[in-house]
Amino acid sequence: METTKNKINKNSNSLPFFSVIMNCHNGASFLQEAIESVYMQEFNDWEIIFFDNASTDDSAEIVKSFDTRIKYFYNPDLIPLGSARNEAVKFANGKYLAFLDCDDLWMSEKLRFQFDMINNLLQERKVVALCYSDAFRIDEVGRDLAQFSHDHELYRGDIYKNLIIDDFIPMSSCVISKEVFENIGGFNANYEFVEDWDLWLRIARKYDVALVRKPMLKIRFHSNNLSRDMLGHSQEMFNLIDNIAPLCVEESKAKSFSLDSIKLRISISRILVSIKERKGLLISFTKLILQFISSPYIFFKTTKKYINKKMIGVVYKRISG
Repeated sequence: METTKNKINKNSNSLPFFSVIMNCHNGASFLQEAIESVYMQEFNDWEIIFFDNASTDDSAEIVKSFDTRIKYFYNPDLIPLGSARNEAVKFANGKYLAFLDCDDLWMSEKLRFQFDMINNLLQERKVVALCYSDAFRIDEVGRDLAQFSHDHELYRGDIYKNLIIDDFIPMSSCVISKEVFENIGGFNANYEFVEDWDLWLRIARKYDVALVRKPMLKIRFHSNNLSRDMLGHSQEMFNLIDNIAPLCVEESKAKSFSLDSIKLRISISRILVSIKERKGLLISFTKLILQFISSPYIFFKTTKKYINKKMIGVVYKRISG
């Protein structure tokens, strides 16, 4: 594969190849480091579209300490993340959209690897709708937790059936053709938690997906991003998959397996809520036992990947916030 290292620089007379979409609501804690990871990219043909979603912390000051390659937009009223991402994309000039959450970090070669893959596939006359990568998980201070592929199998090409079963595309790893993004309708603002999975599914149903198997991203786990409603998230996952209309037997099987797995997640979420609220634990635990009796294969296959030191640590970080 031909490399672009130390070759590609921003051409002031042309539009950027990548528009880096950063959406922020009070994300100052790790924002400086996140932005710096873009400026350290070996591939330099990019712009940052920074959409400040009614922040009241120091986010604006941090962004404005950088140069004009960051286009800063302030929204005075807090809106859902899917809507905020759609609004940010309206200001993007790049051919491809690259998404970076304000607490995540890119490896310095991230955009270079993805540009090379996109460029080579385009030369083969292939449509490159979406390209993603593996990732590392880190804690608040940057300590390793577990690689994303440790508990997610990654796929490329026709990934739709696999994607029904599991959302294995890290948000901050992906780049998407802006043309495809607009044609597919962008993010569905009706979802609060699974707007990204919904978008991946709509893209994967129509297009092949490219994969860089090396980790190009560090996903940061910390108290502020772990406090989301786990039960609500699980129930929204169920609704997303339940609304899929399978077109073949394989898709029907994938949907059935996914729904059973999410039901298990919902049962576990209810137990965690019961422990936290100190009520209803017996009922929640009984429902989990009944689910195990009715679907032991799903139970063991879904839980097996978490029964190890690394994943127990990741799960603990998820629920401790």
